[in-house]
Amino acid sequence: MPGKQKNPTSPAQARQNIERALQLFGRRKPGRLSVGESTVDQILRGDDAAIWAILSGIKQIYARPGPHSQLYPHLMNTGLPYNMNELHELELSLVSWLRTLGLIRVPPGTAAPTTLLEFEPQIRNGTLLCELARTLQGRPPAGTIRSPRTSASAVSNIRKALESFRRLPRISHRYLWSEREIYKGDRGIILGLLEDLHKYQDGVADSSPYVTAAAPAPYCGGGGTK
Repeated sequence: MPGKQKNPTSPAQARQNIERALQLFGRRKPGRLSVGESTVDQILRGDDAAIWAILSGIKQIYARPGPHSQLYPHLMNTGLPYNMNELHELELSLVSWLRTLGLIRVPPGTAAPTTLLEFEPQIRNGTLLCELARTLQGRPPAGTIRSPRTSASAVSNIRKALESFRRLPRISHRYLWSEREIYKGDRGIILGLLEDLHKYQDGVADSSPYVTAAAPAPYCGGGGTK
């Protein structure tokens, strides 16, 4: 790489290497990496969130569409830093997790669901999220509407569930103020929210509620202890 300092011995030389590398990545797909002076400062300080965000952006630059891009068009343009294969694996893991929790019931003789599309209405009206809040906290959010019939009641359910999730320790708040987007069916936010909650339930939640950058690979289970 032209201009690279092979053995940087000062912060200025390290900064030069970082800036040069980010310029080269940015030229491959302009606009994909959002990098400013403050981002370079954060990388120099070893800020984990900034580093993960940059790595996620670089991964997206070089990601190639997999065979699932045509099979699962509902997973396109989610805004999450995962390729199509990873999004498919994430979705499968979330469906399996919700079934394990007893939140998705499959009648006898019926094929098990494999995509979030099959129970998206229950997510968008807030009932499934309120049930998930009950599972994670031991009680449902106060004022949950079991059969919402209006957009206002659906948004109210979602808002109450998100308020409940914000009381959980060590969980990112990046999706916990997005009731309108969830009601509208924003699949990137729905996937990201459920991924964060799956991580929390498995004991591998983020260390701070202010973490905003996604990890370079989706969490598909495996766990830990809270």
